[in-house]
Amino acid sequence: MASEAGRERSTALAAGHQIGLFRCIVEPFIHTPKGFSMKVQRACLVGLMMTLIVGMTGCATILNDKTQKINVTSSTGEKFAFSIDGQSYEGPAIVDVTRTKADKFIVAESPNCNKQTLLPAKVDNKFWINILTGGVFGSTTDYSTEEMWGYDSNAVVSCTKE
Repeated sequence: MASEAGRERSTALAAGHQIGLFRCIVEPFIHTPKGFSMKVQRACLVGLMMTLIVGMTGCATILNDKTQKINVTSSTGEKFAFSIDGQSYEGPAIVDVTRTKADKFIVAESPNCNKQTLLPAKVDNKFWINILTGGVFGSTTDYSTEEMWGYDSNAVVSCTKE
């Protein structure tokens, strides 16, 4: 009878039926029920591991790239030279910047533009979704990878016409 119940559980598991979470996690620690086969215990352990892995990953880490595209233009619409993080560009341009929690500065190299324009770091909206779905573990992952941060997608450098 006990081996028959074990076969039924294994067959149900193989057919894609779910075994209750309580039954998988708690019961084996209290006592090993009759017919609770090693195959079922292994399947429960794999299911628990997958749940923990998914629960501990951060939404922003999964959905965001390490870089973000920013459209940098001048207030006059004219071409100008600038740099971000030491990388030089000719604007207007769409540039990739690395996500960090630190603010960035657009340093204008053209004489008719403000020398520095602040590009403030802000928490990306995907991080707030993770607070609701992933909780502490996912948000900690996002924070540690710095992919929870973002910048405005458009930046305007104040310039005067030459």
